[in-house]
Amino acid sequence: MRKESYLPMELVDVEPARVKKITDEQRALMCKHSSVSPQVYIKSIKEIRNNPEKQCFEEDPFVAAWNMNVSTDML
Repeated sequence: MRKESYLPMELVDVEPARVKKITDEQRALMCKHSSVSPQVYIKSIKEIRNNPEKQCFEEDPFVAAWNMNVSTDML
């Protein structure tokens, strides 16, 4: 059996999990990152998808907090 498993995101169903309460600082950070206009949001997605240097998911604290790995390689 391999160590890693790969699934297309379309097949992933995330179950609700119990999480500890976030701090006010964490809440402010989440609000700051999530409240952008749709135009700015789509522009940032396109920039990341088109620029491999911006795809530093291994350094992303949100990805690390969930103990996940994100691969940009298509299978």
